[in-house]
Amino acid sequence: MDKRSYSIQDGYKISNMHGMVYDDDGWLWMVGIASNAEEFKLSTRRFVMQRYDGQSLHDVKLPFTNHKGPLHFLFLKTNQNKLILGGYCNDQFTIYELNPKNLKISKLSQAQEVVRDCSVLQVFNMGNDILFFSQKRDQVIIYKMSPDAKITPYGNVAYEGEKTLHFKNLVEYKNHFLINNSRSGILCFNKNGQFVKQLALKSSPNKKLLINSWYRSEKILILNLADLPSQYTFDEEILELVPIPKSNALNYDFFVQDNKGNRFEYFSKNQNIIARRILNNNPTPIYDSLHLQLDASVASRNLNRELVIANGDQLEHLFFANNNVKTYLENYSIRGILQESKHGLLVATEANGWYRINTLTDEVIPFNTWLNGKPIILSSNRAIFNDGQFYWSNYEDGIVKINKQNGSVFPTIYYPVECMTSDDKYIYYGTNLHNLMRFDKKVMQNKILSATDTLYVLDITRDNHTLYAACNKGLLIYKNDKLNMIAPNNDEDLLSVDFTSDYGLLVGSKNGNLYQYNEENGSFRLLYRDEKKASIASVLIDRQKQIWLNTFAGIVCFNPFYKQATRFGQEDGLSHYECNRHSAFQTNEGDFVVGTIKGLNIFTPQLLSKNNQDLYPRILAITSYKKKAKQVQTIYSLNALDSTKKVVLPSLHNSLRIHVGMLEIVNHNEIKFQYRLNKKEWLQPSHQNEIQLINLSPGTYELEIEAMNVLRGKLGKTIRLEIIAERIFYKQWWFLCLLLGGLGSLLYYMYYQLKQKNKLQSQLSKNLILGQEEERKRLAKDLHDGIGQQLILLKRKAQNERIESFSQMTGELLEEMRNITRALHPVALKNVGLTQALQDLVNRADGLTNILFTVEIESIDGILSSDNELNLYRFVQESLNNIIKHANCTAAEVDIFCMQNFITLRIADNGKGFDTTRNTNSLGIDTLKERINILNGTFELKSSEGEGTIVRATIPIINE
Repeated sequence: MDKRSYSIQDGYKISNMHGMVYDDDGWLWMVGIASNAEEFKLSTRRFVMQRYDGQSLHDVKLPFTNHKGPLHFLFLKTNQNKLILGGYCNDQFTIYELNPKNLKISKLSQAQEVVRDCSVLQVFNMGNDILFFSQKRDQVIIYKMSPDAKITPYGNVAYEGEKTLHFKNLVEYKNHFLINNSRSGILCFNKNGQFVKQLALKSSPNKKLLINSWYRSEKILILNLADLPSQYTFDEEILELVPIPKSNALNYDFFVQDNKGNRFEYFSKNQNIIARRILNNNPTPIYDSLHLQLDASVASRNLNRELVIANGDQLEHLFFANNNVKTYLENYSIRGILQESKHGLLVATEANGWYRINTLTDEVIPFNTWLNGKPIILSSNRAIFNDGQFYWSNYEDGIVKINKQNGSVFPTIYYPVECMTSDDKYIYYGTNLHNLMRFDKKVMQNKILSATDTLYVLDITRDNHTLYAACNKGLLIYKNDKLNMIAPNNDEDLLSVDFTSDYGLLVGSKNGNLYQYNEENGSFRLLYRDEKKASIASVLIDRQKQIWLNTFAGIVCFNPFYKQATRFGQEDGLSHYECNRHSAFQTNEGDFVVGTIKGLNIFTPQLLSKNNQDLYPRILAITSYKKKAKQVQTIYSLNALDSTKKVVLPSLHNSLRIHVGMLEIVNHNEIKFQYRLNKKEWLQPSHQNEIQLINLSPGTYELEIEAMNVLRGKLGKTIRLEIIAERIFYKQWWFLCLLLGGLGSLLYYMYYQLKQKNKLQSQLSKNLILGQEEERKRLAKDLHDGIGQQLILLKRKAQNERIESFSQMTGELLEEMRNITRALHPVALKNVGLTQALQDLVNRADGLTNILFTVEIESIDGILSSDNELNLYRFVQESLNNIIKHANCTAAEVDIFCMQNFITLRIADNGKGFDTTRNTNSLGIDTLKERINILNGTFELKSSEGEGTIVRATIPIINE
């Protein structure tokens, strides 16, 4: 069983389902209360309608406002494939009809009489007609709506009192119909709408009866009555309920029945929800893993294949395997299998341990294994052999013996086993790039039979005293202590080997070829060539001598006499299409047991049938811009979509979104869509079933869409759609001249604005930097005159009082403060000049770090103004800080030279560098650029990851 789940994150918006039904095209329609309702506020419940195509959900707008009053929402599908809806619009309860084909909703004008003075309204199907039960004051009036939407009074139910009546479960017979009345029980009417009688049991005439559920079994309608242990049928001649002998009713609270007579039922028992499918009147296993709620809603078109459950805030779509195929351990990869009894299997998984399976009761019990008292998972098993009170198998380090009773493992560590076979005394096994081996089960010792250290031995079997092994270079034959190798022409890469009584030795290759080996002349005969070139994992022969190939692309039934092949996959009931090696055998009863990478499959070959359902990919929605509406619109109507052969995209809105899918019963997890434009390469949609074409160039396109299945290839016909993307320009000369003239004016205006913007931005940056320097100067002065003086006084006081430690700490703080003030405002520029200040700056960096700085600075004193000297000093200071913080280097160079008209700077390091394409907009680099810009210079940065960084600047010398 495969399951797809939807929540509000997946677009499912209903928390309380009021109705769900399939239309004739395959859409599932659902109506209920929105999941985002404000639960604790009055009149906030809002009805929503959605439809589901098997893969995604679409919202359908309702003509109703919030839920009000005692009248509940009406939702029903007629036999004419129409939907009857009822709800409030402008505080007036109104009945509508929705056409699923074109999504048109029309008001039923004749229904106003039905809802007038009505306190409760309910609706039911009866044949091709619709019955409305409308409660008005002291009676319930029944109205009938014929297929032509004509509504007429049909009958009535009289009652006394003010209590509300509810009707439920209308069951139709040839000349009568039965319906539950919440107060009085089961009422019987004839087809003329006349009340006939209230039904009762002769054994309990005063007991109120209610129909709990019903279903059709062959030609009989069987009724389950609430709180009664037996099942009943209704005899129209005597108008009585007749018990069915030896029946046992489980009183299911809800059920759904498909058009094949199968049904799904569930009920509450001991606070648990019990559910089961009834297929061909045979119960299937209880589905206790579904965790159903009692108010869950269900729908299905074919219970052999699927079931949809609305379960609270979740929508679950279940896909069932073919009931002719039993599946176990469907989440595990299967390896060794041993049949212990008629219904008992011991199964080894690839990495999840061993299990015992009872195919009669479907019970699956783990077989726990222990090594030295600790649990161990025996992985990578290749086979299981039965030997008295022990099993023989392998794990990743060699052969193991396992006690059947307690699961104790006795390992023999030697070499990983790739394939194995056995007789009474020995286990013969193949390895990869080692040797062909024999293991003595009695003395538990390994013996090398022959060196195969250049081969990958992948499968092995034996016949009498001969061993046959499939390897990457051909077929190995070990006989009379000699090893020979022979290979089919042009196909040496073999994968499987099986000895059969009907065809002798059959050999399968990785390329999908099956050969019959003739030992007398040492030749190979090609029996079958797989059209998908799928590797052959193993081979089984049925009782009709058909060859069943378990491949990596499904199971193929090949009739060698008629040369016919039929491939089976997941859509036919298998748990997965990829079959595993070393995990297939035929039981004594003729059934096949085949392991896959996801589950164990058991089936009778003659009963396995193809799912021949025709699948038709189709467009389910088209979203594009509409000129007339002047907005983006989505077409959901099937009538409109089926007639759409061409889509025109306006020049300024040349994008298109197409939703594709299938409305048949199909698990979309197994379907892939592909598309192409104008016969070019096939592409996969960005979303599984949504094709997005964005910003198409002007022109005409042919869009082709195909649905693909892993095994069956193309499904159905190719969808073709013509797309026209309109052009966005005109060919008139005056328009081109006007366009060029306007473009020229625009470019000049943009250039002027850009120039002004750059000028303002440069001035702003300069002002910001100058303001920053003024603020630094002020902070340095405040620190020096304020905190600095206080620290000097504290130091002197500590010295006078001979508090050495305090005096030392105060001195360190004073020195740190001086370093800060020097960084904030380098007074050295005035005291020693720019050249020496820069030299001191580099020397200080060299002394405080492990970086080896080399410096060469020519005298540049007196060349620049004091403000420009400060900018140049800051430029070098910030460059050195970047090296210390970020470069992670061992050496750096600082070169400053004075040319005739320029000052050149070069600052380089041998650090880790960086990608300048991603980091050129960092704040530090922008500041460096701006400082050089203020100096009217040019700035250059070169760096790459692992090759260091070089900063260059050229500053013109202006006579100031």
